[in-house]
Order: sequence, then structure tokens, then C-alpha cells
Amino acid sequence: MRIILFDIDGTLINSDGAGRRSIARAFNDCYGLESDLHDIEFHGRADNGILRDVFETKLGKSPSEDELEKILENLVRHLPEELQRSENYRLLDGVAEILEELSRRKDVILGLETGNTEPAAELKLSHGGIWGYFRCGGYGSDSDIRSEIVRHGIRKAGSLLEPGQSVEAVWVVGDTPADIEAGKAVGVHVLATATGMHSLDLLCTCGPDVALPDLSNVPQVLQILLEDS
Repeated sequence: MRIILFDIDGTLINSDGAGRRSIARAFNDCYGLESDLHDIEFHGRADNGILRDVFETKLGKSPSEDELEKILENLVRHLPEELQRSENYRLLDGVAEILEELSRRKDVILGLETGNTEPAAELKLSHGGIWGYFRCGGYGSDSDIRSEIVRHGIRKAGSLLEPGQSVEAVWVVGDTPADIEAGKAVGVHVLATATGMHSLDLLCTCGPDVALPDLSNVPQVLQILLEDS
């Protein structure tokens, strides 16, 4: 069996800032904070890490677990509306075709490795009609550490194996240095795609197994992910 874990933002979809706006609204609801959070780094990070950064830089405090949970609940409450407002939300080129082809294969388990919490991931991908392709995942609700998120995804995929099945290869597909570093830390293959905020040249310096400008060449992507390792 082959496990393939995809990042979400900048890899599968462009949500047009829906997540950032939802977090900003959540902090406004709970603490009266008026900020678009433009100065907070979001890319490649887990939601809880982003929220802690906002608490520390904007509110001057470290949050309790209850405070984090309250913000996350409000984030998820606002996210559907913000996704509807995102006129430029889209599936990135090649994504629908790649997922459709991989989902037909009995030797592939499709999963996620994302900094989004599982409820946020479901909302973002359901908006684009692709949530149903994924059987498991590692999420920002599992850990703040990207390599641990990948490990969670692999463990959950492994639990889906039937007796006698074994894992031949694991791939991580992502658009940030964090995805590459996490995959390398765990010892799996990494396909980097320059469809997010980072250039192809920068991604190449991080040492992925393969780096592409995008995922639009569907036969090429499928060959990479399915070739014997």
C-alpha cells in the first residue's frame, strides 16, 4: 500500500484568506481585537501555534487551553461564511483530477497533513467538493509540530490497513518548507509544489525528493507518486 498525505492551503486549494479572516473575527468576538492579522505568519503553521502567536503579540499573554478552545470554536463558526465570501476560492490546477485518479486505486490511502484543525479542514475542503476523497489525516488539532502532524497522519492511515497489507511508500505533498522539513524528519518522500507563497527555487533548497512549479501536469504527478520507490 502507498500512503499519500496532502497539505491543504496552497497545495490543494486557495481559500482566498478565509482562514485568516475567520481567526481575526474570532479574536474580535472574544477580546475586541481589531486587526486583520496581516503581520502574523500563517503559512506552514498549525492553527494552535498561530493562535498562541496572536495571543502573545497582540494581547500580551499566553493563552490557557480553554481560551484556545474558545477561539477555535469561533473560528469554525465564522469559516463557512468567510469561505462563501471568498470570490477567489478555487481548487488548484490538477488537484481534482489527481485526487479522482488516486481514489480509484486500491493500493493507495489518501490522507491529509495540515495545520488546520480537523473541523476547519473539513469545511475548507467540503467547500471545494473534495473532502470525501480523504480517509484519514494528521491535523493541527493533533499537534503544533509539523513532523508530529505527519506522524499522526501516517499512524491513522496505517490503522486502515487490512491483514496482510504493508506500506510500500509514504509521500507528503506540500507547498512550504515546513512540509518538506516535516517529511524529511519522519523519513518519507516529499513532493513540493510552488503553488503557495514560496518559490520553486526556495523549495528546492529545502531538499524535497521532487519539486514542481504546480500540479497541473497530472500524468507527471501520478507517475511520481506511484512509481516504485
